Amino acid sequence: MKSALTLLGILYSSLLISQTQDYKDIYTKIDKELSIGNLNLEKGKIYINKDVNVKNNHRYLFNDATFISNIKHNKQIYYNNNVKYDIFQNILIVNPSNQSKRLFVELSKNEVESFTIENKNFVLIELPNNENWYCEENLISSSFTFYIKYQKKKKEIISDNVIKPFYTEEVSFFLKKQGKISQIDSKKSIVNQFPELKTEINDFYKMNNHLLKDEKIKFMENLIFKIKSLQK
Repeated sequence: MKSALTLLGILYSSLLISQTQDYKDIYTKIDKELSIGNLNLEKGKIYINKDVNVKNNHRYLFNDATFISNIKHNKQIYYNNNVKYDIFQNILIVNPSNQSKRLFVELSKNEVESFTIENKNFVLIELPNNENWYCEENLISSSFTFYIKYQKKKKEIISDNVIKPFYTEEVSFFLKKQGKISQIDSKKSIVNQFPELKTEINDFYKMNNHLLKDEKIKFMENLIFKIKSLQK
């Protein structure tokens, strides 16, 4: 009864909130007051990682810390979840509320449509090799969408007289145009997508070639943004 009255109080107070305030603050407050958290996200199987890592090396996106994430799960959005994205196995894991920070639950790819990490939106897409992967939805224009795929590959090394996994990150780029997703991994593949901008693309490569080796993501982001700005 107390929880119900609390809920009514929150809902009533929400009516007094400015229309410009984000509704996610209201939903987050309701969950907190009822002490239920995002229960629908906490029903998966326990995530187990047995890695004994080399220092500062891991299988996750960006770093080994948790990130605050909004998750679209079965067409419903859940706000302010503590997550990690395992880019070796392509698994999103969540730390359930009021649980040990070491406990994580795997979320099914069949149920998670998208999630955010560090203000980046990740969506599940089917790649040209028929693989389903969470990719960063980096740029959306009226005629195409540009995606970045993050993945880590594993090999074993000997460190401190112990065999340990060692992960290296690989990044690849995809374009969705006219409903078809294609990988863009070379200047030729990009020109094939935008033949009318061949001269401008060649010029961009000449002027920014220094970025290709060490800052490939920045290079591609700048190139795709340039292409978007040139389209009529």
